[in-house]
Amino acid sequence: MWGYCLDALLMALILWATLEIEERSDLGVWSAYGLLWAFAALTNPVILSTLPPLLAWVLWQRHKRHLSPGFSRVAIAMLSLTIAIAPWFLRNYKTFGHIVPFRGTFWMIFWESNTGDTSDLYPDWTNPAHNDGEMQQYRTMGEAAYVLEKRRLSLEFLRGNPALYLWLTVKRFIFTWTGFWSLRSDYLAREPFAFANIAMCSALTLLMFLGIRGGLRAASPYMVPLALVLVCYPTVYYLTHPGVEYRHPVDPVVVAFAGMFLSTISVPRKGWTSSLAVDSMRFPVAIDTKSNQVVQDIVPKSAPRFDVMDL
Repeated sequence: MWGYCLDALLMALILWATLEIEERSDLGVWSAYGLLWAFAALTNPVILSTLPPLLAWVLWQRHKRHLSPGFSRVAIAMLSLTIAIAPWFLRNYKTFGHIVPFRGTFWMIFWESNTGDTSDLYPDWTNPAHNDGEMQQYRTMGEAAYVLEKRRLSLEFLRGNPALYLWLTVKRFIFTWTGFWSLRSDYLAREPFAFANIAMCSALTLLMFLGIRGGLRAASPYMVPLALVLVCYPTVYYLTHPGVEYRHPVDPVVVAFAGMFLSTISVPRKGWTSSLAVDSMRFPVAIDTKSNQVVQDIVPKSAPRFDVMDL
């Protein structure tokens, strides 16, 4: 489980760094930014799915603010990223005899949840760790040949069952944001915490969408990078197979939006309300409940230029 927590930390650090680097021009900072991406990619390559949209947002923000073009700085970050990950690519090429970007088990993972067995997200019998027959095949063939065989089976499934695959993709999307997969008795018997997961995931998702609505009303520019992470990161899991733990890297963003909405809930206190002023997106403020006017900004003047509550 610690690996998923590390993924969440890295995704949060990348978001923070992206927001901070937007106006920075020194090449050393951009080089360090690329190294952060490299460390995240070597830890969890799926995080790289957010790289193109986040960099595009940074370039667009620099253009809007009439700052010097950021293409050279982005190039420095990508050079740092490439240099940092190159040893791993070379190691894989030397070991397997062909290019293996980061990991080579995509088609094995894809096949596990696209066999036609819809009784679970990915039935245990498809995983070599839970199936002696699959484990024997894995050991006999070797990982590379085993994965190629699963690629063949996966493509056969896609060609023969496009409608089923589309439906399973929709179900995986629903599971990611609600925790719901099935009400079949055999599934519920294997998942004793299914209803608890559904309640938790659905509640967080509802609060997240309410927070997003508030951010859209305020037209905050910081809505965009956070929303991009929510859109891009889970996509590969819709196509393969999701899991509550696989969503963990975007949970900091989910909680940020949920907290944004909860901050708008007024709590009367001696004639005052401490709340988020959605229209101005300043947090926190004091509001006179009689006149409904903001009368005191309690953010210290020395506060950093940006934090999550700037949303």
